Amino acid sequence: MLSDKQLEEAGNLEDELSRFHKQARGKAKKDEQEAFAGLQKRVLKLFPKEKDEGTIDLVETLFFTAVIGLGIMCFFARPFKIPTDSMKPTLWGVATDPVELDEPMPNPLARILDMALFGTFHHRLVAGNDGIIEGIRQSDFLGIPLIKQTHIRIGGHTHTLWCDQAEFAKGIVNNPIERGQQVRKGEVLARFKVRTGDQLFVERFSNHFRRPGAGEVFVFTTHHIRGIEDRNRQEGSPWGQYYIKRCVGVPGDELSIDPPYLKNHGQTVNSRDAFQRIYSKQNGYNGYTFASGSASPLGEAGDTVTLRDGQFWAMGDNSFNSLDSRYWGAVPEKNLIGTAVFVYWPFGSRWGLIR
Repeated sequence: MLSDKQLEEAGNLEDELSRFHKQARGKAKKDEQEAFAGLQKRVLKLFPKEKDEGTIDLVETLFFTAVIGLGIMCFFARPFKIPTDSMKPTLWGVATDPVELDEPMPNPLARILDMALFGTFHHRLVAGNDGIIEGIRQSDFLGIPLIKQTHIRIGGHTHTLWCDQAEFAKGIVNNPIERGQQVRKGEVLARFKVRTGDQLFVERFSNHFRRPGAGEVFVFTTHHIRGIEDRNRQEGSPWGQYYIKRCVGVPGDELSIDPPYLKNHGQTVNSRDAFQRIYSKQNGYNGYTFASGSASPLGEAGDTVTLRDGQFWAMGDNSFNSLDSRYWGAVPEKNLIGTAVFVYWPFGSRWGLIR
């Protein structure tokens, strides 16, 4: 708040600045420059700069730089996390590995390194009291959908693990626990590891002037792909998901399957080294196989699919465990998001360019 004297000075400054601007014409003379400098000093004396103003300016600059950088990155590329194993072994999805209950937890430093470098999260549930298991539920931490917690209530006390309930269920598959079970204080009830799915960058910029070729790994939305939306409706899954598969067919192709090979107009598709790896039946690859179910577009020998303009055929490298175009048909061109180019985390054998 300004005192009466300061308010009077502010009024005087306003009048003098107004007169100065009315009198100033063209390039200021030396006496006018000196007069204006004097007015500036009086203004700064009346309204001194805050001590932290420089820090505030720096924070604002960094914030806007980050926003601009994020906008540029989202235009050229976007991060994506592999949720399932349909592209395994090229790309790995989220996996839960049960561990023997008596296996000790790694020390804190080892757990931090395991998490930071390899995306592996260790979990152990130890009963903090005697009692009966009263229930198991899941929640979002602070309402954030991406951060899940599983709560196990034992004898009136809640035990919390930082994982979702599906991961917890997979983690206790070898040593199941259930509601109504009596447990003792100190008893180890669960011990498991969760490996995060590969996280990668999807290059979007070239999507504005080119389309993916056969053999490229690409990302697309599931909007208006009827087979996927019907399945999501039945399972209660969210609509408008993002899928990642390998593009194996482009407009004009006539595709068929002759296990373990993929054919185009009767000839084995060999346009990229990736196909040779898939056909090899080595290092986790098992080749291509027919879809299960008579209604599938490529469900048996002799079935063919011809791709029209604006249609692309998507298949997982893990053909035996992949819901792909064999089940729900071609991907429309309008659904294309971009090409997967680089695994940036975790730091393991798959880190780097995607082939």
